[in-house]
Amino acid sequence: MDFPDLDLTRLNTLLLTLAACFSAYAAWRQTQINKRLKDLGDFAAVVAVPDTNVIKIHNAGKINLYLRAYKYGNDMHVYSEGRLLTVGTGEAAFYWLPLPSQNHFSNGKLSLELFLEDQFGVKYTASFGGELLTAGLAIWSHKTVRKDWKF
Repeated sequence: MDFPDLDLTRLNTLLLTLAACFSAYAAWRQTQINKRLKDLGDFAAVVAVPDTNVIKIHNAGKINLYLRAYKYGNDMHVYSEGRLLTVGTGEAAFYWLPLPSQNHFSNGKLSLELFLEDQFGVKYTASFGGELLTAGLAIWSHKTVRKDWKF
């Protein structure tokens, strides 16, 4: 079967155009996959644990965080310089907060919010609940989410 030169040129152009479109789609899709894998690898998670006279804040995620501020109920405390929460679970991998006073509790319940920033400038908030029991202070984590904040 013979094709005129013009038809072969059109066929080659069509095939090259299709190959270029497929390559562009594959590159875009791979970029999306890489972004998702990076987000899965760099996650922020913070845990609060009551201790003697302090609340220990542990970084349970996979990225270094800086504690910029915390809030007990409506009482906000902002640090002039962030406090580093390193990745890790060792005894040195925590920061501490002073225990809340009685006026931070509402009907025996406590609300704690941390304002965090990672090493790349992404901002997060971590929220916790608490309760004053006869055995001491109980704290539980609600969530750590990516959230822009300003003071």
